Amino acid sequence: MLALIATAAMLTTPARPTVLIVTHTTGYRHSCIEMSTEILTRILKDEMDVETAKNGEEVKAKLSPEALKKYSAVIFNSTTGDIGIPDMTAFLNWVKEGHGFVGIHSAANTCQPEQMKGDASFMDMLGLNFKGHGNQCEVVLKLEHPENPAIKPLGGAWKVKDEIYLFHPHRDGSIRNRGTVLLSLDTHPPDGAPEAGQPEDVPLAWVRPYGKGKVFYTALGHREDLWESEKFQAHVKGGILQVVNIQQ
Repeated sequence: MLALIATAAMLTTPARPTVLIVTHTTGYRHSCIEMSTEILTRILKDEMDVETAKNGEEVKAKLSPEALKKYSAVIFNSTTGDIGIPDMTAFLNWVKEGHGFVGIHSAANTCQPEQMKGDASFMDMLGLNFKGHGNQCEVVLKLEHPENPAIKPLGGAWKVKDEIYLFHPHRDGSIRNRGTVLLSLDTHPPDGAPEAGQPEDVPLAWVRPYGKGKVFYTALGHREDLWESEKFQAHVKGGILQVVNIQQ
């Protein structure tokens, strides 16, 4: 009888997910990467196991089609450039099959079409393609979909100072037609550009389906002091938990 109970418990207990944090860069390297990876590992440890891929050889090994089978989600933490995904089609299919992808900050400046001989497939998965940014500035973010796990911990308003990204238009239209925008501005940020303060829809975080998989992206995360903020940590953790289907 005890053996039957133990067997039943094993069958009903969900497997603990494992996620991979990728920090390899072939372009600009953010100074926050090492400390932010330590923070991510700490805030996720109660819900999942965390591994890292810190250089090109580790990316080649851990993002191979065979190695991906052990992960529930992959997190690109301020990666840049062509990081050497060994089989892009297989990687994107892995997400489509029901896995999670999380992009933080300059993940949107990774595997861009101009870095990938015109291949826009990674950016199509992410949702939008990084265009540029102005000076770091303080903004009051518009919190959309307040019940979303990446927004719910933030309260009614969120003022941050960070590097505010702008994105190229997508051929399939607004990200709002292809996903759920979670953070945004309704004017161009006060970043020193001539357009500062003018009306503009500036999406800064979103979640979207990709096949049977889920994608979460936040454009924030340049500054170390933002990473030290409990609100930002809760925002990122909420995004990660929902792509691996863990309820908060």
